[in-house]
Amino acid sequence: MKTTCTIITSDFLHYALALHKSLNDFQSIPLYILITDVNDIDINKSSFPNLHFIFLDELKEIRYAKEIIEKYRDVDDNALRWSLKPILAVYLLKKYEKVLVLDADLFFCNDFQFLFDELDTANVLLTPHWRNSSPFLVQGKERDHFEHLFVAGLYNAGFFGINRFAEDVLFWWANCCLYRCDLDKSQGHYGDQTYLNLLPIYFEKVRILKHRGCNISEWNYVECERTLLKNGELGINNKYPVVFIHFAGSFVKDLESSKDPLSTPYFNLWKKTISEYKAYSLQNKKSIEETESKFLNSEKSPVGGLDLRKSTKGVIGLALARRIKRKIRIRTRIRRFLDG
Repeated sequence: MKTTCTIITSDFLHYALALHKSLNDFQSIPLYILITDVNDIDINKSSFPNLHFIFLDELKEIRYAKEIIEKYRDVDDNALRWSLKPILAVYLLKKYEKVLVLDADLFFCNDFQFLFDELDTANVLLTPHWRNSSPFLVQGKERDHFEHLFVAGLYNAGFFGINRFAEDVLFWWANCCLYRCDLDKSQGHYGDQTYLNLLPIYFEKVRILKHRGCNISEWNYVECERTLLKNGELGINNKYPVVFIHFAGSFVKDLESSKDPLSTPYFNLWKKTISEYKAYSLQNKKSIEETESKFLNSEKSPVGGLDLRKSTKGVIGLALARRIKRKIRIRTRIRRFLDG
């Protein structure tokens, strides 16, 4: 009775499919994908065993979900996705006993069953960023990473494990995200992430994972030194096998510039897997661009005289219409400002 889940917008579907493949390379396990900007998705589900799609309307009966959706939808895609993590977890705990909430840009490289085993005795699992712990290490970005410990969260919200006894934690987290879910380092707010700092203080059975092979990325070069294990595979600190890597945008840039050569084989595998599924999202992106172009270039009216509800079908849906309206409003305001 265990599962995994992630939250995306439809243009990141290929990332979620790569995550799904990496998970199922080690064990057959469901991945639930919440897509926040469409109401349906055109994909041959029989080609992806253990893959399930969820849409916003299915979550609205859960406490705080409706308010979160109303506050952030069509305003801030990031805040919407981040705030819905605890909501999605509550939804899945109605059916499963253990849930791993994962960012779509994670990629699993080794067996991860021990993460579920930890949830036999812990209600919550957190992974530290393992940022540089020395204020005097100044090369590159390492001084920044030390400072980020105090403003961007001790734990990375790209991974979060819970069991069925963690509902109080999840509702607390959701309520905090409803309060605010923005990036304001001056006030100690970093999306959904900085709230996790408080969990070990206010809740019982919150476990901090000490396995440094979890959540490898650009923020932990120093504390999680890349080494080769005796079997020739990538390891951390000559001790830990790499369980999952977080291919955040900043880490991808480092890997493309060969900054972390020992991680390159896994990076190449991730890129290959992403490319295999990219068509599922490129088609949607192309449709969005073509539809937006029709609206922006039409001479009939600001929206081309088109009925947005009828002209956005299938995977695009009403969410696209709302996005296009918002883009048009912004561009119109810029034009008016420039025109005086």
